[in-house]
Amino acid sequence: MFFTPSWKFLTLSAKTPKSISKNFKRMRAYLSQSIEQAQTRFAKVLAENRRLKGFLLEMVKNCSCQEGSRCPQCQRILGTLNHFGI
Repeated sequence: MFFTPSWKFLTLSAKTPKSISKNFKRMRAYLSQSIEQAQTRFAKVLAENRRLKGFLLEMVKNCSCQEGSRCPQCQRILGTLNHFGI
């Protein structure tokens, strides 16, 4: 679920220090919430990537091919993981 911002707090007009402070607090709350959501999504993607890496390495481990002469599928898997520095 994504946060939909209300950009009303960004409109500029004859502002008092009190209204500027109020707008700043709203903007800070919006930015904080956006950062938290991005961090949560990133953590979920990172966890999923770790699970996928483990799954792929397990596939290679359980394959009947030998370490010195890997089958094409294992070569692709290991090549892909190596490409990403894994």
